[in-house]
Amino acid sequence: MKIKKCEENLIIQKRNEIYFLVFLDILYIERFGNLTIIHTEEDEISIRFSLHRLIDFLPSYFIRSHKSYIVNIKKVKQMKVLAGDSTTYEAFFKYEKSALITKDKVSLLVR
Repeated sequence: MKIKKCEENLIIQKRNEIYFLVFLDILYIERFGNLTIIHTEEDEISIRFSLHRLIDFLPSYFIRSHKSYIVNIKKVKQMKVLAGDSTTYEAFFKYEKSALITKDKVSLLVR
């Protein structure tokens, strides 16, 4: 698998497929088991690539919000504290999608 940044796009080449993702179309990126899932408004693309390495290809409006998430801060619509956990927030996007944000990263969003 190859990943590269080209202007406003993330280009992912997997075996027989090549994805051209516009950065602004990416809502968030999630690590789930040994897969990394890139969530857009319309798709979910699974790759085998660490969040630690992937963040280097992304513009500054993406933050590592949690050990399992990278969030596009331009796409967050609302945040709520998780019930019973005052250290973690749930960030909501369009289409009923959500990601986690730790309390210390919330300050990056609400400057």
